[in-house]
Amino acid sequence: MPQTSQFSDIPNMIAMGSLVFLIFLVFLTERKLHRIGIDTKGTSPISRPLFILAKLSLLVCWLSILIQSGGGKLRYYFDLGIYIYLIAVTLQVLGIIIILKGMSALGECNSMGLPKNITKLKTGGILRLTRNPIYLGNNIICISAVIFTCNPIVLFSAILSIIIHHKIILAEEQFLFETFKDDYLNYKSVVKRYFV
Repeated sequence: MPQTSQFSDIPNMIAMGSLVFLIFLVFLTERKLHRIGIDTKGTSPISRPLFILAKLSLLVCWLSILIQSGGGKLRYYFDLGIYIYLIAVTLQVLGIIIILKGMSALGECNSMGLPKNITKLKTGGILRLTRNPIYLGNNIICISAVIFTCNPIVLFSAILSIIIHHKIILAEEQFLFETFKDDYLNYKSVVKRYFV
C-alpha cells in the first residue's frame, strides 16, 4: 500500500514542480528583457476590464493546480484515479513546453498585450506550427487544471480564460495585419491560429 501512496504523489510533484519552474522562467525572462530596456507591459488589445478578467481567470487555473498539488482539497465531486491525473499532468507539461518554446521563439518581442516597442514579425521555431503558442499552452494548462481538480469554479475560470483569450488573439491579429500587412497575411495563410 505505501507504494500506491508514493506513486499517487508523483503527479502532484510533477504538477507543482513544472508550474513553479514555468513561473520562475517567466520571471527571469521578464527581468532579462527589462534589464536590456524592453518594456514587456504592452497595451490591452481589448477593453481593460475584459483583459484583466482573462488574466485573473487564467491565474485561477494556475493557482488551482498549485493548491491541489500542494495538498489542497479542490476536488469537488469525485476522484478520477491516478491515470486521469497523469493525463492531466501530461497535458500541463505539454502546455508548459509549448509556452516556453513560444517565449523562446518570440525572444525580445515578448509582451503582455500589444507591444509598445517597435517589433518585427517572428515566424521561426514553434511559430512555424502555431501562431499563438503562449495562448495555446495556457489553454492546455487550463484544460489540465479542470481535469486535475474536477472543480466547477476551475471549469468556469478555464472556459472564461479560453474565450476571452481568443478575443485577445483576434484583436492581436488585427494589430499584426495593420503592422506587417502582406508579410502577416502570407504567414497567416501558412500557419494556423492554434494547431488546426
